[in-house]
Amino acid sequence: MTFFTKGFGFIDQYGVQYMNVENIVEKIISINPSAIFINGVCKNSHLIKQKLPQSKIYVWNLREIFSNDINDINSTDCYIFNSRYHANKCEVLPYTKKIIIQDSIPDIFIQNHHFDYFKKTKILVYIGESCECLLLRDIYLTIQTKILDVKLKIFLPQNSISENDEIHIKEMTKISGIEIYTKITPSEIFNRCQESMVCLYPCIFTDTGYTSILEMVYLGCNVITTNIPSISEVAGEFSEIVNLPFDYDKQFKENMKKTIESSELGMDWCQKFANVAIKCINEYNTLDTQSKINHRIDYIRENYRWTKQIEKIYDLI
Repeated sequence: MTFFTKGFGFIDQYGVQYMNVENIVEKIISINPSAIFINGVCKNSHLIKQKLPQSKIYVWNLREIFSNDINDINSTDCYIFNSRYHANKCEVLPYTKKIIIQDSIPDIFIQNHHFDYFKKTKILVYIGESCECLLLRDIYLTIQTKILDVKLKIFLPQNSISENDEIHIKEMTKISGIEIYTKITPSEIFNRCQESMVCLYPCIFTDTGYTSILEMVYLGCNVITTNIPSISEVAGEFSEIVNLPFDYDKQFKENMKKTIESSELGMDWCQKFANVAIKCINEYNTLDTQSKINHRIDYIRENYRWTKQIEKIYDLI
């Protein structure tokens, strides 16, 4: 039997929600599972091992280690990462305890969604956190100088919007052609994204996943993103990559954000990103682009669906 835990507990200043396993040990013990999958943002997993020494413990969906406690490390049988980059960054863990299971999209998504061939409306889309909004604004305004009838739809989770970002978002809603949604269901997002030609994903943070990129490609969007390793490791196969103008491993991410948003270097990069988007829009309805999109969709359907990844989980347990 397998028991999947859910993250809950307190929220730190970065918005990360930690889970203290101590709160649910008794519930887990009463189930007595043979394998326990714990949310990646967890602490005190050794408390379960003390009570259930025969159970295997897997810490799941890791981008970084939230507990360096040697007791937690020793009591955990396996750490599951969603990219090689993140696995290699966690040097504190023994190599033998690391496994890669990449993010994927569920079969129900594949069954319920498709993309419309030869899209007519020039729509750009972004799904993610609010921290990239200023970049999106500069990229969009550059695109608008070449393609007047282009629109940008931005979908943001309400809990990702900081007070500072909220000010920028209000300013952006005044720009012609930009629509920002913060209260909308996933199915409404996907329905609106099906009509989009291009997904802008100017990510500058190394702890970012790539599930939304897989979903947008599957809906027929040309995705334009950056060479952040956790993204380019996977999405580089079916996205347009615009290299960042700095070494993301050497600069702290807040410095990266300030560098790219306020400097001449950043403006040049936004121009490059916009130029790629302009090319993708202008060539979207060509037979060559449609052929590439179909190939990418087939590739995702074959390699990035959860039924494929579940086979790896069965091998573990």
